[in-house]
Amino acid sequence: MKNNLKKNKLIISGVDLLKPGLRKKVLRLIKKVYVAADLPDMFLSLHFTSDEEIKALNLQWRGKNKATDVLSFAAQAGEEMPGFDFVLGDVVISVEKAKSQAKQLGHKTHQEIAVLFAHGIMHLLGLDHERDAESAIRQVECEMALLDRADISPLLALTRRELYV
Repeated sequence: MKNNLKKNKLIISGVDLLKPGLRKKVLRLIKKVYVAADLPDMFLSLHFTSDEEIKALNLQWRGKNKATDVLSFAAQAGEEMPGFDFVLGDVVISVEKAKSQAKQLGHKTHQEIAVLFAHGIMHLLGLDHERDAESAIRQVECEMALLDRADISPLLALTRRELYV
């Protein structure tokens, strides 16, 4: 059976939640992060959503009844999906949470979204800052390296994640 998903593809949905000026900036940085991640032959989706929707997803999949900034759903976690080994997974970002965090941290919303996307990619690749302090440090280092390769200030990764669990 031949599947219709093309390799090396980034699918983005929910962009209507971004105002046109912000949308252009976000998509430019998302593309830079995706290219810098160098995921040859991998399919990845990015979905922008509301706090309400991400809260429901967070409750369903993590048992946490609160909105969060980003969720990642790795396709290769759990049962194997023969013929879909090129599917990395899905990243879901709350636009509302990204806006409030950017304001709180003193940087731009499009920068915060880029950091959240990089963070989500790291989770899809198997890193998990919630495992232990060493894993948290490793994940932040990888996020910083990815942002640096995308010509985005790597220091932004330090402003949003604690280096401990």
